[in-house]
Amino acid sequence: MEVKTNKRRGDPGKPPGLHRTAGCTVELISSHNRVFDYLSDIQNRPQWERMSSGSSVQALVNITTGPDPRNCISVLAMSNHKDILILQECCTDATGSYVIFAPISPDVFQSMLYGVDQEVPLMPFGFSILPNVSGSILDGTLLTMVFQITVKMSHRSKLSRWSPRSLRKRFRGSLKQSIEEQTLDARPC
Repeated sequence: MEVKTNKRRGDPGKPPGLHRTAGCTVELISSHNRVFDYLSDIQNRPQWERMSSGSSVQALVNITTGPDPRNCISVLAMSNHKDILILQECCTDATGSYVIFAPISPDVFQSMLYGVDQEVPLMPFGFSILPNVSGSILDGTLLTMVFQITVKMSHRSKLSRWSPRSLRKRFRGSLKQSIEEQTLDARPC
């Protein structure tokens, strides 16, 4: 697990403030297509993402971005969070896949629909899903999960909540639950 902290001051496309980014890679025995299909299916989202846990997830917009219909950009709504939408991009091919998402407000979504040109600061989260190849043998998947948070300067005392140890525990909890429920079979890297 790697954890990095940055202080941003007006970087284009990024909200200002103190940001903590964490990433972790695990090796899975399942194929990268199976892992991609699981993570990109909005019906599975409540199983691996805390914010949508206990919620139904609905695609408000789904725009296909290539010949494979799984390659798309979507705007997702959750029944238990009316004040947040999720902007999600999914892409896959034989070389690898990704599922990237960022929370946006319904007001920003409305502005996007009406073509209002505005800079929208995003804090993306996501997964990189790569086939694990040993020589010429396909041997499972390398799944990298990365997420970011903005820590308000007035809440620096709460930064320990996002310490490397705490983040490691959150990653393991999310991955363990998803892996056990879907029998994606994890191996330590």
